[in-house]
Amino acid sequence: MSLLNSAMDHLNQPGSGVKFIWFIQMVCVFIIQLCVTSIYNGLAVPHMIVLTFLSSGLFVSLYVFDTEIKGRGGWEKVFAKKDGDDEGGEDVPTRASKDAGGKKTD
Repeated sequence: MSLLNSAMDHLNQPGSGVKFIWFIQMVCVFIIQLCVTSIYNGLAVPHMIVLTFLSSGLFVSLYVFDTEIKGRGGWEKVFAKKDGDDEGGEDVPTRASKDAGGKKTD
């Protein structure tokens, strides 16, 4: 049970979901192949067309997201710690760091 708890703690850390982009993309490719095969065999054609469209959209969306991050220097740069920064990452204002007017309150 301890191994499962540590795995779940690791998965729930900020930024850990980006490690699974390749896995989600491969699942999308598998679903697209399955849908195309089902369409070819005439099985639930309207449903498979919709599922193919949705899977293709998710695949393209993740591809563009991953390409944009790599264009900014990679995941390591996005999640790297800065000097004096406890959590690291790019300078993204959080809800706790904003006042009521929406400005950062450093």
